[in-house]
Amino acid sequence: MTPPTTELLGSLAELVSLDTVSPMPPRALDRCETFFARFGARRVREGVFVVGDTASPTWLYTHVDTKPAEPLAQWRTDPWRLTPVDDTLVGLGVSDSKFQLLTALAVADPQRHCVVIDTCEETDGCADAAALIEEHRPRTLVVCDGSSRDGHDVFNGMVGQVDGFLTLDTGAPRSHPARSTCDVLGLLSGLAGEVAELPGRFTVTGIVAEDSVRSLSLQSVDVRFDWRFPGPAAEHVDRFLVRRPHRLRHSVLHPVWGRRTVVLDAGCSPDPAPFSSRFGGARWTPPERCVVVAGGLPDNRNHQPNEFVRVGQIEHYRRRLAQVLALLGEERGAER
Repeated sequence: MTPPTTELLGSLAELVSLDTVSPMPPRALDRCETFFARFGARRVREGVFVVGDTASPTWLYTHVDTKPAEPLAQWRTDPWRLTPVDDTLVGLGVSDSKFQLLTALAVADPQRHCVVIDTCEETDGCADAAALIEEHRPRTLVVCDGSSRDGHDVFNGMVGQVDGFLTLDTGAPRSHPARSTCDVLGLLSGLAGEVAELPGRFTVTGIVAEDSVRSLSLQSVDVRFDWRFPGPAAEHVDRFLVRRPHRLRHSVLHPVWGRRTVVLDAGCSPDPAPFSSRFGGARWTPPERCVVVAGGLPDNRNHQPNEFVRVGQIEHYRRRLAQVLALLGEERGAER
């Protein structure tokens, strides 16, 4: 397989060296603006850059921001320095999603495509990218982000996500086990039965309860959960949350999908990718097609210390993305 070009690797090293931890302050945005200017990018909103023609029917969505590097002590290399280690390149954000971003810029044709560079995908707040997409309503949205799963690296859309805490409280005071008539076990059991019937994947990610030196019955807990759900399940989310006391860690991220399914090959799933997107935080009109082309691999340690990509991934992703864009171009030509 052809290795990535020296120019691309140089750009990747420079991009990793930029601190783009979300949320990005104005100075970091200015540095990004200077970096992306060499690719013809222009800032169209406070947190969004674009390359190409916004009137294009095909848009590619990417993001440059990252999660924090913590815990720093667990990094074996400098997070902001692209470091070769055997057949890998290690650095913060190299997999999620800086190599995918640069590949999109290399493959896209500014005369036929519009590349959107989001700077706040990893945090809840700025919805500039979603607003821009809703304003122009491209026919096709290609999301250049995420990791492959179960042999699939192309997906049709993305799931929605709810991340928050459910409060389970009996209303009774804590008491000695010998005198206690109830505890939260019944509520936890009821929750387990209910979520087993919910569509999508509901995962308990933590349980928080008041500590006690004495052995007293537990009457109240906060259950942290992560719920990934497909498009048709959106109404279930609203009904579930209305019935239970809760607090969310960020706004509900709605599923993103297209009105038509793209069929490519065995590596293309008809289902949505198992991850969500921050631009799903705003309800917007689905495009005709929404395709996710995921360049990451499950073991790339996204959002963890020592994040990396294998050198061969870069060229593979370039070919895969070019293949998808060519297919979409052929479909548009056949429709004319």
